[in-house]
Amino acid sequence: MGVLRYLLALSVVIAHSTSVFGITLVGGYMAVQIFFIISGFYMAMVLNEKYNSRDYFLFISNRALRIYPIYWVVLILTLILSMFSGLLFDNWGKLTYFLDYWEYMSFTAIFFQVMSNIIIFGQDIMMFTGYSLESESLYFTQDFRLTNPPLYKFLVIPQAWTLSLELMFYLIAPFIVRRGIPSIILMILLGFIVRFAVIFTVDNYQDPWTYRFFPSELSLFFLGVLSFKIKKILLTPRKSVLNAALFFYSLLIIFFGNLNGYFFGNLGGWFLYLCTVLLLPWLFQVSKKSKIDSMIGELSYPVYISHMLIVGGSALILRDFQGESYLSLLYIIIVTVFSSLLIKYVSNPIDIYRRNRVLERHGL
Repeated sequence: MGVLRYLLALSVVIAHSTSVFGITLVGGYMAVQIFFIISGFYMAMVLNEKYNSRDYFLFISNRALRIYPIYWVVLILTLILSMFSGLLFDNWGKLTYFLDYWEYMSFTAIFFQVMSNIIIFGQDIMMFTGYSLESESLYFTQDFRLTNPPLYKFLVIPQAWTLSLELMFYLIAPFIVRRGIPSIILMILLGFIVRFAVIFTVDNYQDPWTYRFFPSELSLFFLGVLSFKIKKILLTPRKSVLNAALFFYSLLIIFFGNLNGYFFGNLGGWFLYLCTVLLLPWLFQVSKKSKIDSMIGELSYPVYISHMLIVGGSALILRDFQGESYLSLLYIIIVTVFSSLLIKYVSNPIDIYRRNRVLERHGL
């Protein structure tokens, strides 16, 4: 399962740069959706097997220790890079909109933008919020691209809006994922009801409503929870059948971006999500003892959260090579090495502390 998570992270890297010799993997949109399913699977497993009902604060704080340290390191490095870029090239990067608009915006708006960049919560809300320079107030908008100034441009790590949804799911997961399959199916159905209600009520239904609206995205998180639940009642398929299915799924992940338009059409994404839900239990089963798979999987989060820093920083140095087909591969190599350093010097020491907290709580 670690390789899958890494490939999904690379899908986002490629989506924000260029294809790797024509290969795009599943694309950024579908990678995020599958990440939500995997998150639901993992949280169901962790909460059912590692934490008990009295461990709510321990669970939430451990998830925070997993998310925030690497996020804050990348945030600080991005700000430092923007400052150097501004001083050397007169390009202030992620600081540009703050410098251009801070004197024209209210304290409330600036405070909202600064705090959402620090605490992550609220970054998804920026996609549904505009700011009026005339009335100096925030307002709800159906299309963030039509706002001036565009608040999403104030996000220092733009892709971190997904973490806001993840964190909100963590807050409610302990109260739901331990329930039986009927309750999980009900949550999935409620999520789909919200999704279809939005489709039929929002004018010009598109991003951010398609995959940034938390109430409808809950259906994907709980599909992952359902995937964990059904593994206990599904019969284990024959090894040959299982290997063939996982091989097909691997090819689907790698070449989906190239094949989707020819074979799957508009329903291709949901076909891929269904395959993910059905195969995650077996994919986890065959890979859970692999240290290599685990190490590769650990790269997925730092790759995802740091890739815009690497792409942006590399673009400053490689300005004369923009458009070259090998650049994405170079970005992937650099971001993978950088992510390895984040794991070694930031994540690993904190993970030891996280594990010890759980062991101490359970008297082990």
